[in-house]
Amino acid sequence: MKRLQGLISVGALALMTGSAMAQIENFDPTPYNFSFRFGIVMPGTDPLREIENNWLSIGIDYTFSKQYVKGSETYLSIDWIGKSGSGEKGSYWPILVNQKFFTAGQEDARTYITVGVGVVNFNVSSSDTVFGGRLGFGVELSRQIFAEASYFASDAAKGGLRAQSFGAYIGYRF
Repeated sequence: MKRLQGLISVGALALMTGSAMAQIENFDPTPYNFSFRFGIVMPGTDPLREIENNWLSIGIDYTFSKQYVKGSETYLSIDWIGKSGSGEKGSYWPILVNQKFFTAGQEDARTYITVGVGVVNFNVSSSDTVFGGRLGFGVELSRQIFAEASYFASDAAKGGLRAQSFGAYIGYRF
């Protein structure tokens, strides 16, 4: 019975969404202001290094359309930094609000500095969320492709873990 109710609810939601979308003129489903990054992160502290020397990282950024600080971009970043892609314990998630300041170059070939603050959620031996931040430097290689280096830092989580680590990324902007 619960399965039937769930299917009816999903069907009704899809029908309402479809009718709402049909009423929108000039709907463009292309995602804008999103960036995806892939890279490698090297721990800067022994507790993380004892778990793994090199960690994988995948990040997504959403750039806000409003400019909060003149001449810069504000964006939300969510990174997964894990010891392996298997999904087992051994990852941390920096979730930060960042400010990107452009330093030199023309559009599509600029360099920039990034500063971010937020939280870091650890899921290593146990779960814990602490205050964290990041400082980074990047360069736009083309209109969509960029390279970035970042330093992550955080307060101490359970077990003395800190997000002190260096990351190198290649990214694609939509």
